[in-house]
Amino acid sequence: MDATPLPFLTPSPVQKLTVKPELDLYIKRDDLIHPIVSGNKWRKLQGFFQILSLEEPVMTFGGAFSNHLPAAAFAAK
Repeated sequence: MDATPLPFLTPSPVQKLTVKPELDLYIKRDDLIHPIVSGNKWRKLQGFFQILSLEEPVMTFGGAFSNHLPAAAFAAK
C-alpha cells in the first residue's frame, strides 16, 4: 500500500560552497528537511511507510541515545 507522503517533507536544498576560486562544492542539505525527521533517518523510514498501512502499528528499536526513535515516532503520528 502506498502511504501518503508526510506533508512537512520537501526535497532538501542543495547548497553551493566555493572552496577555491576554481572549485565549487555542492552539498545536499538533508539536515534541513525537518528538525526531528531529517536526513538519513527520513530516507530509511520513508521506505517502511510506503509499504505499511497507516493503520498498522509500527515497532522499531534503537539505542539509548538513538535519534531514530523520536524520528520514527514523529513520522508515524
